Amino acid sequence: MKRAMALALIVALLVGLGVLAAPTVQSASQTSLRFWYACSLPVINQTLKDRADAFSKKFNVAVTVECFPFSEYFQKITTATAGGNAPEVFWVDFPLIADYAYRKTIIPLDKYVSKADVADYYPIPRDNMEKDGRIWALPMHQSTEALVYNAQILAQAGITPPRTLGGAWTWTQFRDVARKLTKVSGARTEVWGYTTHYEPGLYSVQPFIAQHNGAVLSPDGKRATGYLNGAATVEAMTFWARLFTTDKVSPVERIPDIFQTGKVALYQANPFLLKDVQQRYANLKVGVTFLPKDKQCAVPSGAYHIGIHSQAKDPDLAWKFVDWMAGKEGHKIWAEKTGYLPARKSAYAALPYLKQYPWNIFWEGLVNCAVARPKTAAFSFLDDRFNEIVRDVQLGKSPKTVLDEAAAKVDAELSKYP
Repeated sequence: MKRAMALALIVALLVGLGVLAAPTVQSASQTSLRFWYACSLPVINQTLKDRADAFSKKFNVAVTVECFPFSEYFQKITTATAGGNAPEVFWVDFPLIADYAYRKTIIPLDKYVSKADVADYYPIPRDNMEKDGRIWALPMHQSTEALVYNAQILAQAGITPPRTLGGAWTWTQFRDVARKLTKVSGARTEVWGYTTHYEPGLYSVQPFIAQHNGAVLSPDGKRATGYLNGAATVEAMTFWARLFTTDKVSPVERIPDIFQTGKVALYQANPFLLKDVQQRYANLKVGVTFLPKDKQCAVPSGAYHIGIHSQAKDPDLAWKFVDWMAGKEGHKIWAEKTGYLPARKSAYAALPYLKQYPWNIFWEGLVNCAVARPKTAAFSFLDDRFNEIVRDVQLGKSPKTVLDEAAAKVDAELSKYP
């Protein structure tokens, strides 16, 4: 008896911590489905759970919601697919749509999505959800980044960040500000000038390449040589690498809650960070300014979509869940609760705070400066190679050498696809 009670307590604890999923109790007449996503901040995790619970109650469907760390999530999808045990519905990072469509991992949604619904999306997310003229997944939101800053640290340094896109810091100004904000005591850095919320990779670093008129792949997505290792890309990566090597304004190793604990001044992050700060760090005074610009402005774009796996036994039920989460009403609720920017015009119109500071900084950057990652069936390979590039240049390796080697490898992989 005691052993059973102890086991029950352990299971309850694991469910509370999110280690085990907690499906809704299922009645005899109730159907079920599984939904997977990449774990994120508490506000996002809770909102997804709440929306799934509401769907379960309304439609008498037992929904099991499971999340996995970002570093494991995509491999989990691949492994589950190969094993025939994939979830019916899952988050799809938009550049992977081409890969999932090529490998028949997801099903097209054209028969479910009306023309009026398609017209509700802004041009960039509408393009993101399509491949070869078909719709494969619905955007949960639009994702982008700006510089979220610790207002107290900047005020103490006498720095007033720009609030207009035209006044955004140049690379030189950004570098000078980051160096001024970095505080070193002996051999220890107490406050870093700049870092990224996500571990730096293609999403967060590509904008610096685009700001210098560089590119990762050719416009048709079939060639890396001359682009990934082109002169503009090499120069951009040289500038970015110096933030870690020469200037030492950014840490190479990741520091948990670095912004929330006051250890960095400028934090390249999504607007959902503001929601997290408002809920968990109410005393932390923050502001938002634009990412720096060089020859042009550029910010990341593209986002998680929600799609139906090809192994789903009841695609119509899976679509009902997709529509619940990302349809017109669900999309508005999701944006309002999480802080993500909407991909739908109707949601933007219904959320007037997006026109106000600090949310308008994210929106203006997205509307005017968005740069999307390449949609290619070789995206996973490209993304992995770019992560290696980032790590190598952070550690002081020659950007030109690293990019030349990576371009050759990416070209070899691209040649495998039509």
